[in-house]
Amino acid sequence: MKCKCPSCYAEFDLAAALDSDAGREFVRIMSSYDGHVIRALTAYLGLFRSASRALSWDRVLRLTTELIQTEPDPARLSQGLHKATEALRQKQRGGDWKPLANHNYLKNVLAGLPQTQAAAPARYEAQQPAAQSQQFTSRTSQAMLALKEFEHGR
Repeated sequence: MKCKCPSCYAEFDLAAALDSDAGREFVRIMSSYDGHVIRALTAYLGLFRSASRALSWDRVLRLTTELIQTEPDPARLSQGLHKATEALRQKQRGGDWKPLANHNYLKNVLAGLPQTQAAAPARYEAQQPAAQSQQFTSRTSQAMLALKEFEHGR
């Protein structure tokens, strides 16, 4: 299947690109992320290649798995990738540019970002009516309910 690159409009054969095990694994990993993360990641990965060379699928896969291990939170990863890529592209425009060799710059950017709080799972007890404690008539049931409420900080 022939595809056209949306950036440079060069044609390439998608089947040939995915003939590599590493290429297929990279596509599988990327399919679990939304478009924001994918765009940020591909722009960032472009900073690892020189102007005259292309990245191999093996290197793309290795860099991607290192990134996921560095920051498993997709929102923070996307934000860090955007900030790092923008700053490094400005350096690249300055002329004195060498392709990246590791993720140290991104790690520094991520260290400066606030930790995102994952949404707390909804507690079942919070959805129950407040009068629930009154429906238990046995002392054992009331004691168990009191312990459960104590456990959840009420």
